[in-house]
Amino acid sequence: MVTMKSHMPITGRQLFWITCMFDLGMAAFIMISPTIQRVQNDAWISLTISGLLSMTAAWIGIRLSLYYPDKTFIEYVNDIVGSWIGKAIGSLYVVNWIVVTGFVLRQITDILITSQFHKTPASLFIISMSLTAVYMLYKNGIQSIGRTTEVIGLLVVSIAILTFAFDLPNMKWSRLLPVYVNSGPKLLMYGAIPAASFLAQTSYMTMIVRFVQEPQHNAVKAVWGTGAASLFIILCGLFAVGTFGADLSQRMWNPVLGMAQYISVAETIQNIDAVILLIWFLTAFIRIVLFLFLSVYGAAQVLGFQNWKPLLGWITAACIGIAMLPRNIIDSSIVYPKSVVEPFVFPVMVFAIPSLLWLIAFLRRVIRNRFESLR
Repeated sequence: MVTMKSHMPITGRQLFWITCMFDLGMAAFIMISPTIQRVQNDAWISLTISGLLSMTAAWIGIRLSLYYPDKTFIEYVNDIVGSWIGKAIGSLYVVNWIVVTGFVLRQITDILITSQFHKTPASLFIISMSLTAVYMLYKNGIQSIGRTTEVIGLLVVSIAILTFAFDLPNMKWSRLLPVYVNSGPKLLMYGAIPAASFLAQTSYMTMIVRFVQEPQHNAVKAVWGTGAASLFIILCGLFAVGTFGADLSQRMWNPVLGMAQYISVAETIQNIDAVILLIWFLTAFIRIVLFLFLSVYGAAQVLGFQNWKPLLGWITAACIGIAMLPRNIIDSSIVYPKSVVEPFVFPVMVFAIPSLLWLIAFLRRVIRNRFESLR
């Protein structure tokens, strides 16, 4: 395995904003309706469980990576389980990141076409976003992502808070009742799966801790970034049900955008859905760029390349091809998550494999320390 030198350090604050922006936009637009469909007005409870699961996944990824702070997941998995098994696991993750990049490209495209650009060809959005991502990554890699999220992070959070504030007059808290009576632990956990499988895709954490300055001190900020995004997703669920009720919200393809269209303040602040769509697009684009970086950097390490940039064009072309495969928004946003992400990626690649590797690394550290103390 060839170790590539890192020239792309990111700060703890940038790590916080990367994780927050990575989760916030796409989850708010895609995961609210499926959660409401499963647990009705108790959606906010399931979203809370999703947030806790996501923070747990981020914490596991960080603890695992801190055993090998100078290496990425693709590198240190070989140290833990051996080169053959390690390369197989690393290849599995790289393939998953490439597929996810393609599907996120298509999900964003389908939402843009459905909401605003009805006659625009999907290929135009997919290719233009891909080329922009390549341009953003080519010079500074993950540093570009960190600096961008640092700039847009406060703007996104401010607009989100103002949206909730403007929607307060439309809220009817009685629509959130009864609490827990019609659900129960099993149903709430079932309702948490869609959002958790989306929010907890923090396998990227095992790849980017290496780039964090002073990782022992700053890496934990990724957990707080995930928690901050989860808090806003919970508020999205609360306000969607409180504004429209569970029956209507679960039939809306995007309750958050509908909520923004519903806002009217003294007949002067209206139709802010275009602003919300722009803010959402910025955060969704961060998800594309980060997954593309993981795909290219991870593929370069699996293949033993010293430089990851020559693979950028090839991996991007593969992602574009995958993005062209879904027939519509149903395939990209419903069929793919239910058939691939929820039954396999979420339980196996997000939790089982990182947890097992962390346990092995922990036991090896304990045994080595015990042996050294006896010498």
